[in-house]
Amino acid sequence: MNRPVQCELQGLSESHFDTTLEKYFKRYDLDGTNTLNNSEEMEMLTLNLVSKLKVKVEEESIVNSLLALGDVTDNNAMDIAQYRVWLLAQPWMSMSF
Repeated sequence: MNRPVQCELQGLSESHFDTTLEKYFKRYDLDGTNTLNNSEEMEMLTLNLVSKLKVKVEEESIVNSLLALGDVTDNNAMDIAQYRVWLLAQPWMSMSF
């Protein structure tokens, strides 16, 4: 069961979410590979995107989700579609569009 994101932008549309995600993904893909292929990129994107979307979540919950991924490398890098699936699957952030 998907729960709505707890954010101030209650009218957030899927297209607005995807546009924001794309903008931030490009910003934090520091090496320009079109993937998140290190833990720093993953952490910076996630923390800043969640902040931008005004998701009400403790930073510790985000950090725990990131730690559960283990060390992010080229071997388990995520492109934007994979990251979107991972993000929306987090218990602290699920979205119904």
